[in-house]
Amino acid sequence: MDDKTFFAYDSQAKEFAERYENCSGGISEWFNVAFPKHCKVLDVGAGSGRDLAQLLAGGWEAFGVEPSPSLIEEALRCHPELQGRLAQDGLPGLSTISDHSFDGILCSAVLMHIPEEELFDSIFSLRRVLKPGGRLLISLPIEPDGTPTCGRDPTGRIFNGLSAGKIEWLLCRCGFRKIGIGQSEDALGRTERRWVTLLFSLEGTGGSRNIDRIEAVLNRDKKTATYKLALFRAFAEIAITHYNWARWLPNGKIALPVDLVAEKWLVYYWPLFESDRFIPQMNGESPQPGGKKILFRGSLAELARLSQGQGGLPAFLVARNGKALSPDHEAQMKKALNDIKTAIIKGPVVYAQGGPGERLFDYDARTRCILMGADLWQEFSLMGPWVREATILRWSELTRDLARQEIGTGEILELLIRDSSPARNVRDLRDLFGETLNSGTKSWPDRLFRSFCEVIEVIALQREVERWEPGKKHCA
Repeated sequence: MDDKTFFAYDSQAKEFAERYENCSGGISEWFNVAFPKHCKVLDVGAGSGRDLAQLLAGGWEAFGVEPSPSLIEEALRCHPELQGRLAQDGLPGLSTISDHSFDGILCSAVLMHIPEEELFDSIFSLRRVLKPGGRLLISLPIEPDGTPTCGRDPTGRIFNGLSAGKIEWLLCRCGFRKIGIGQSEDALGRTERRWVTLLFSLEGTGGSRNIDRIEAVLNRDKKTATYKLALFRAFAEIAITHYNWARWLPNGKIALPVDLVAEKWLVYYWPLFESDRFIPQMNGESPQPGGKKILFRGSLAELARLSQGQGGLPAFLVARNGKALSPDHEAQMKKALNDIKTAIIKGPVVYAQGGPGERLFDYDARTRCILMGADLWQEFSLMGPWVREATILRWSELTRDLARQEIGTGEILELLIRDSSPARNVRDLRDLFGETLNSGTKSWPDRLFRSFCEVIEVIALQREVERWEPGKKHCA
């Protein structure tokens, strides 16, 4: 959850706990359907401990995690029997929970508070701690007309607008299968809110899935530089906006021009290099003369210097697209792009691995193209929005660590999402990572995708809700 949402829960823990403890029904109506008796269940975002206590009393081996220490105190006050069963932790990391250690996971009224750039990691954490064949029971708020709840409420909590259709699609891409769905009234009696509850089974956790290969690079692959993250961000953005630029080959691979990826890198790294502060992008990189530096820092920093006082990167891109660069700019741009291409070809194209000894990419010098499996490219195309957001977040965190915590992730994010095009409004990315998330502004592919999901899910809910609806009320 974001800082304001955490503060709302932590500072008003007593009020929230009393509210939840005094309502009846809720997602507990689904427990007997979702989880076999006596299995081990994790309550993620346990809140007041109400559901966790009901699981324990109902015969399940139940444990919980909750990010708010004040809510943990209230939960233990209300339910002393939870002592030793409730820890401070939460999404996206679930860092205190071992792999494949639970038969079931309850995630009630939690995913609605997860910033969208953390959804990818959150889903993989849920999958990581769940045993194969395990059950995941989640709930999300919806408006009376079936649309997802979006924006901040009076307490300051953010609702990310996550729809049932969208989370189902994301979970299914990550190896889950939906086995039940239902709608219910709000247990607190709020007429402006209803709930959709979904039950999933974890079908497969093998490393052969292409989304697993992507996740392996983003989260588990050792990184001494930001190159791999830049490469995956470029693939995701190209797949979203220029899917047909990839050339399909007869051998089941696709070819993507390295020049196209290099132009993306130029835009990504330019704001980092023109910053007044030295922002390292590899382990041990130093601003000192003769110090260690990434391959293209010098040439790209010089290109940025030539553009100072002339409108910076946006003006440079306009001039380049209009073939109006000065000879000096043209020569320096070619040098920077050549250095970037060398870094791409000799760096992440070689070293990005989806598993031990499994190279994901090759380079064809004759066609000057990066090669990858067509199925992997399709995964970038389908998961592009989440991969893009996850790479930007991970890039900012890695840069913070490379800078030895001397630069905050917020400052780095601002540079990584800086608007570089005067003709295109990219406020969607600022909204995604900043305080204006509650405005609901998204990039057009995401808006289109969301609208599509909302139409589909309203139809699906009407058809499926009567087939699987043991519960009647819910609260959060």
